[in-house]
Amino acid sequence: MLRKIYKIDDKVPVYMQAMGKIDERMYVVKCGRELLVVDPNICQSLLEKIDKWSVSHTTILLTHEHYDHITGVKWLLEHTNASVICSSGCKRILDHPLVSVQDYYDILIPSEEKDYYENYHLLDAEGYVFDVDDTFESCYLFKWAGMKVEGIAAPGHSIGGAIYILNGKYVFTGDNLVNGNKVITRFPGGNRKDYIRITKPVIKNLRKDSIIFPGHGEMAELEELLQYIM
Repeated sequence: MLRKIYKIDDKVPVYMQAMGKIDERMYVVKCGRELLVVDPNICQSLLEKIDKWSVSHTTILLTHEHYDHITGVKWLLEHTNASVICSSGCKRILDHPLVSVQDYYDILIPSEEKDYYENYHLLDAEGYVFDVDDTFESCYLFKWAGMKVEGIAAPGHSIGGAIYILNGKYVFTGDNLVNGNKVITRFPGGNRKDYIRITKPVIKNLRKDSIIFPGHGEMAELEELLQYIM
């Protein structure tokens, strides 16, 4: 169930749905008739709200290519007028769905939950492809609903990792910084050296008052989560 968890600048609501025991977090930012959706998962209540809010356009941001963070992309594209933005590294993996879906699915989904996820998400590894509208190599700046959005490539946890910063303070880190566990670089495509060299400095140079919306675990201030950095 989608629930409101925060207001950016005390006025722009942020909603969240967590998926299953792995607790993958989808975030939905609403401003007027526009939505920003980070790492979509399948959520019927989101469709109901899209209809209720008369949403005109949805922008999808992908923090990386791992299956638990892309499960709802095709579904959302089929039901809404949406565009997709991700890093160029993420796009390269998404072009090979047997890698981006099946390999990570086998690793990430607990064996006792596989039937549930296959039924719920209608897994089709060979057919799990979708169009990406824009990509970036290192940095991507754009305006969304009057807000400044900055995308920064952040490899290490995965090849195609990215971090997104709204108005300089509100940060969607994906699995580059999560709440409750150290960052993982042992999955396929992970690279500990890249994380330490590229991504760790990006996170440590965020504003000290940054609010973090992680890929797993509850949102928190940056200072609370730095203990989980590699």
